[in-house]
Amino acid sequence: MGAYLRRRLLTTIPVLLGVSLVVFLMLHLLPGDPVLMMLTEHRGGGAPTISGSITQEMYDNMRHQLGLDRPLPVQFASFLGGVLRGDLGTSFRGGEPVRELIVRNLPYTIQLALASFGVAMLAGFLLGVIAGVRRGTWIDSLTMTIAAAGVSMPSFWLGIMLLLVFSVHLNIVPAVARAADWRSLILPAVALGFSASAIIARLVRSSLVEAMQQDYVQTARAKGLREGAVVVRHALKNALIPVVTVGGLQFGNLLGGTVVIETVFARPGIGHITVNGILERDFPVVQGVVLVSALTYVLANLLVDLTYTWIDPRIRFGGGT
Repeated sequence: MGAYLRRRLLTTIPVLLGVSLVVFLMLHLLPGDPVLMMLTEHRGGGAPTISGSITQEMYDNMRHQLGLDRPLPVQFASFLGGVLRGDLGTSFRGGEPVRELIVRNLPYTIQLALASFGVAMLAGFLLGVIAGVRRGTWIDSLTMTIAAAGVSMPSFWLGIMLLLVFSVHLNIVPAVARAADWRSLILPAVALGFSASAIIARLVRSSLVEAMQQDYVQTARAKGLREGAVVVRHALKNALIPVVTVGGLQFGNLLGGTVVIETVFARPGIGHITVNGILERDFPVVQGVVLVSALTYVLANLLVDLTYTWIDPRIRFGGGT
């Protein structure tokens, strides 16, 4: 197990390096100059230019202060060097260290991602088990129709509809996130987790249907076990491995989906600061957030792999496996 963990952790290095390089290049290819955006104000929707009270000297000094006058390879090497020291850079806009900005906002994003994951797993398992046990009935058709609707429905659209119904018309939950009010987490979690629950429901159903046809399930039935015990103790546990795999991937997708949902519901979090960073061309903020998100995604996948040994004791990681 120890050797396996070391190999997996070592493979995260090229992954994070590749993600950082791609994001770095994409940010510098985006239209818009962060220096001009900082030195000018947008008026009438026009693009900022060097004119009036903004001189070329002011522009060059600002670029030098931000380190944008250096060649791109040097800038990227400087960013990587800072990461190795635990320094993710400093925000162009606020002058705040990116690490502190992420530490302050990350708990809100993790809270939303975990709540959404809970909604996805609970609803997905419930719908999938019901459809699998009632295969071929109208209940199966209804649950799979709901799952198909969830897969097809964009999370931002569902979020807006939930806001209109439960916040604007019914006034049951607050429309804007409040730190002390747990109710403000309900709608974002449902909007973000519903699509993932639909995917999990379809997978649970197919895995459960396949498991119910295996010989060990038929043997359990022949022994006189109740149908509920057969499903839970024999069929469902053996159908969990593909579900756990997809569940881990869905957690990573939910973490990335917070970018949209935090914007729709005006929630604090790293998704919200990422959107602002892109709009304001705040390169250090975007690079730091993406690097932390990629690391979280990789660690979530590692946790999923380790969970296999709990579900199926026959699985062992070590040696050449």
